[in-house]
Amino acid sequence: MNLGQVVVMSEVRRDPISGHRVILAPDRRNRPAAYDRQEQLAENAKCPFCAGHEELTSPPLCWYPPSPPEMYLRNWRVRVIANKFPALSTDTANATAPGTGAKDHEGIHEVFVESRRHVDSFGELSADEAAWTWLAYRERLLSIRQQEQWPYAQIFKNSRQGSGASIAHSHSQLLASRFVPSALSTELAAAAEHRHHHNTCLYCAMIEAELLSEARVVIEDQDLVAFCPAASRFPYEVWLFPLSHLPRFEASATSLLERASHILQQLIRSFDRELRCPPYNYFLHTAPFHSTQQDCFHWHLEIFPRLVTTGGYEWATNSFVNTVPPETAAKQLRQQWQPTGTNQ
Repeated sequence: MNLGQVVVMSEVRRDPISGHRVILAPDRRNRPAAYDRQEQLAENAKCPFCAGHEELTSPPLCWYPPSPPEMYLRNWRVRVIANKFPALSTDTANATAPGTGAKDHEGIHEVFVESRRHVDSFGELSADEAAWTWLAYRERLLSIRQQEQWPYAQIFKNSRQGSGASIAHSHSQLLASRFVPSALSTELAAAAEHRHHHNTCLYCAMIEAELLSEARVVIEDQDLVAFCPAASRFPYEVWLFPLSHLPRFEASATSLLERASHILQQLIRSFDRELRCPPYNYFLHTAPFHSTQQDCFHWHLEIFPRLVTTGGYEWATNSFVNTVPPETAAKQLRQQWQPTGTNQ
């Protein structure tokens, strides 16, 4: 592969989608020893997400693979439940803050329990568990879209201590809201402007450029590509895209989502080998359900290990200091990727 020139000096880059700026400062990078394996959350004999403890959570909204209710306790591999402590809910007792929408406090907050087993990472799931999790994402988005009252639903994952996770057992979440989050609005506006001026999809153009360069590509197959974006905000940040122009995640074919879940597992296992099992976050960006601009959009997943703490400069300016250039990160992750690796 033509790896291009690795950044060795400080450099400022601008992300064409969000507009944020990144200062690449490799001289500020901590020694690799600073990325030691994080202390894991202690296993709890009464973990509410483990098989056998289902009574500790609310009844399931659905489970996978689908089976009759009487078979649920024995057969589920992935289950979806209401969040016990929702960030948003349909509880009409909530007060509306001045200056907000009349119903902005309303929403849906769900949890995807990704395994019967007590594992703490998506990379530790079996291939079936990973695939069912992603198919559950699609089915829940489709269900919420059909309700026609929620403009957007955000799927995200906090994994391991230091990521925001409060329970060790591997899980992810969905939060549907009455509003489109500002980050999505910014992306939609940038995509629409690019379409207006160039008559092309901004994301498709980005993918084409990354594939042509190859310097930041981590994984590529016939349907998907994962690369470290040129203006990576965080060390080892990776974006995963379908190669086909698909605005809405919930319109994706089963085969594509199964393959995407497998690639995501490979990425996380690469993090674990290269960075000694760090905490990480990922989130899905998909077109708002009823946006008139959705044809400009291209769904994608953004994932990054939590190796650094966001400081005052980042909060003050919405600019980021990244100590690992994306070209370096991509090369290291490519070396760790094992396409023929077996699932745990």
